[in-house]
Amino acid sequence: MQNNNFDLDKRVAELREDSFGCSQVVMTIGLERLNAEPELISALVSTMEGYCGGACGGTCGALCGGAGLLGFYLGKGKSSEPRSESLKPLVKNLTQEFSDKWGASTCDGIIHGDENNHKNICPKLMADTVKRVWEILKANNINLDERSAGQGL
Repeated sequence: MQNNNFDLDKRVAELREDSFGCSQVVMTIGLERLNAEPELISALVSTMEGYCGGACGGTCGALCGGAGLLGFYLGKGKSSEPRSESLKPLVKNLTQEFSDKWGASTCDGIIHGDENNHKNICPKLMADTVKRVWEILKANNINLDERSAGQGL
């Protein structure tokens, strides 16, 4: 989706190999598309791994990262930007679709505490989450190559 030579699955594998968590992988790939420096955002969302996902059985980090990526594109970042009325419904839709596809929205509900499931399921789940966020944004006429901050939504 970034360019003709971009291999999303390979990029997910590279980031996982570098010990990035699920939310960090989703956010990093999304921010790389914007040529943004993802380090700060990646560091901020790293807390999602310890508090949301694997450490306490909460919401999957990839889903949290996907919601964060939608917020990055559409959310109010400055007082001069309009508040997006569609952000919450889009996150709700992403969450429902995610739960329908993967059978749950929590790490434990998806991998059932099995590290083999984590290794086999999560890379595809992360790539699919990035793809779905990009599809949602495109369906709402959002340019994936620039931050929109409430434009038209």
